[in-house]
Amino acid sequence: KRPWYKRLITAVLAAFAFSYTLFIFGVYEIYITNATFYSFSFDELWLPALLLGLAVTAGITVFLMLLRGKIFNFFTTLVFAVTLCAYIQCNFLNHSLGALDGTALKWEQMAGPMLKNLLIWALIFAVPFIILVFNKKFWRKTVCFVSALLILMQTAGLVNLFITEDFQNSS
Repeated sequence: KRPWYKRLITAVLAAFAFSYTLFIFGVYEIYITNATFYSFSFDELWLPALLLGLAVTAGITVFLMLLRGKIFNFFTTLVFAVTLCAYIQCNFLNHSLGALDGTALKWEQMAGPMLKNLLIWALIFAVPFIILVFNKKFWRKTVCFVSALLILMQTAGLVNLFITEDFQNSS
């Protein structure tokens, strides 16, 4: 049996990696790299995005902490797997859609890349579950380490964006 604090550490790291990837880093990165296209400043965005990310983290953590045993492991793995897939998609698998200016997209030309992405997602999504089935101790360490690593890598990228991009005078 795991003590509650070990479940809490695993739950918080998985939940924060999920929230940070989708609601904080993702939002900040999109704004900073496209600031000239927005009619509002970063000052109006950063706090709501941060609060949303923290609220989602808290909600997921509370939900996970209400669970125990195999059910806790399953849902924590689900959150972790979605986080991994989202991170890989955003950083490595995005197929160019061209300018999103209302011009019709030729979806038939994107069938190959979409199928490739789907297969990669399936593989990435399955790996944490496979690890869980074969080695629970390694699974816990993997979830904690990789979640923390994703948070740190994205934070380094965000710091780099803050330093290199001129977005403060946009609005």
